Amino acid sequence: MHIPIALPEGWTAEESSGGGMVISTADGEASVTVNEKMHGFILGMTPVRKRGNFDGRKWKVALYLAAVDALQATIV
Repeated sequence: MHIPIALPEGWTAEESSGGGMVISTADGEASVTVNEKMHGFILGMTPVRKRGNFDGRKWKVALYLAAVDALQATIV
């Protein structure tokens, strides 16, 4: 699966077996799970159970940017 943004250097994105995409930091210490069907994300490697508020034009970009921002905020 392709993600619509560039990740910070060294970060990875892998499809989750539970659905969605798991983005991990370079050291693998922190992650966020993004689920396009739910239009939402959650910190950690866990299923996204709540629908997010990402709609409209370029919602996928906004979703992934918000997920990466949330993950970066946890590692500062």
